[in-house]
Amino acid sequence: MKILIREGSAAKNFEALIPLAKQYSANMMFCSDDKHPDNLVEGHINTLVKRAIAKGIELFDVLQMACLNPVQQYAMKVGLLRVGDPADFIVIDNPKQFNILETYIDGTLVDPKRQNQYPKSI
Repeated sequence: MKILIREGSAAKNFEALIPLAKQYSANMMFCSDDKHPDNLVEGHINTLVKRAIAKGIELFDVLQMACLNPVQQYAMKVGLLRVGDPADFIVIDNPKQFNILETYIDGTLVDPKRQNQYPKSI
């Protein structure tokens, strides 16, 4: 069983469930499945990562919940940065603030601040 911490536009249970992460991060994931598009401007999973770090959850436990666990749970073919995988990743300023500086999709730098300017390969 996996525990999904939901923080969307309607369902919000981050505060209630994040204390479980100190013991059960291997079985937890972040979720924002009901987030309205206009709310995405405020942040997505990256916002939950920041909040979890601020709550004192260990960085690698938070990253496991945000990155590894969903990829493994849903058998996704991206996200692990193995040889041959698409190079989808972000560059951050530092692990405490977790501000995204750059986003790469298929190894190509994309600018999230410019709407509709994504590379043709996407």
